[in-house]
Amino acid sequence: MIESTRLIYKGDIVAAFFYAGIGSLMFVIAALLQYFNISPGFLYLSYGLLVFSIYALGKGTIMYYVYSKRYLFYKNIQEMNERYKNEEINYTGSRIVRKNKGRRLHIYVMILGSIVAFYGIFSVERGLIIGSSIPIVLLSGIEFSVGLLTEFRLQEYLRILNKQPEKIS
Repeated sequence: MIESTRLIYKGDIVAAFFYAGIGSLMFVIAALLQYFNISPGFLYLSYGLLVFSIYALGKGTIMYYVYSKRYLFYKNIQEMNERYKNEEINYTGSRIVRKNKGRRLHIYVMILGSIVAFYGIFSVERGLIIGSSIPIVLLSGIEFSVGLLTEFRLQEYLRILNKQPEKIS
């Protein structure tokens, strides 16, 4: 069981590096759009991607800090006792609940952002509307995807935790 716990937190660390990589990529794209400055729409898009990159880099950094701390804790213990098991069950359950709430929110944001972007095509302020809504939809799509994958891992981990007998060896 301790290996499953370590594996969950290793996966969370990988997700943190994914966020940091996406944030870095979006920062480079925002800088290129700002440098070439083809039209006002690309300028607004670069601002949105810059904010998105700051968010993704910050989230990746915080995730790395939190989950590497938990990973190192479980790496240094040899067996899972009842206290740690109950703590993991509670913590994993609360993470699953947060992922469920976040998933609904990201779906609503993707739908609304897509409608706004479509409206922007026919609007006079095309560059501002489309350039602002694309990063929002992109962020929600990535959050939705990573959150869904994490939720699947957490549900399986919670099933393993609840399946283990009371006596842990």
